Amino acid sequence: MLWHDYNRVGVAIMDDQQRSPLSQLKGFARGFSRLVACLGERLRMLIVTGAEGRHWIYCRLVHHPAVMKLSPPGFAITIEPYQVRSAAKSLQLLPNLSSGGWIGGEPELSHIGIKTTKQNQNQNRNSQIWTRRSQG
Repeated sequence: MLWHDYNRVGVAIMDDQQRSPLSQLKGFARGFSRLVACLGERLRMLIVTGAEGRHWIYCRLVHHPAVMKLSPPGFAITIEPYQVRSAAKSLQLLPNLSSGGWIGGEPELSHIGIKTTKQNQNQNRNSQIWTRRSQG
């Protein structure tokens, strides 16, 4: 549920990429048709997806007769496709120039399999020592 300016209410669902876009739109329209009858133009319905291809499909299907026939008498269900950008796939730590450390301190990421800079430095130092010993 989202609140909008000017006394408007928004309802959004997330795209389930394992399901048909048309069946999701029909289910969304069916589930909120009574609210459309109560709120009319004050209701904003959104289907949110992260995929450009799915967004394009939703843009075409929101006007499909199977969706439109679910509108209550005297009202038109309007569903707006909304595309979000994909989440960042990497994390970059920013150095704190005043203290020489990291902003927020050295992160504790090793418990999820991510090595911190300090761990990478230690691993590199240990491998250099091992190389020198094995060569000598």
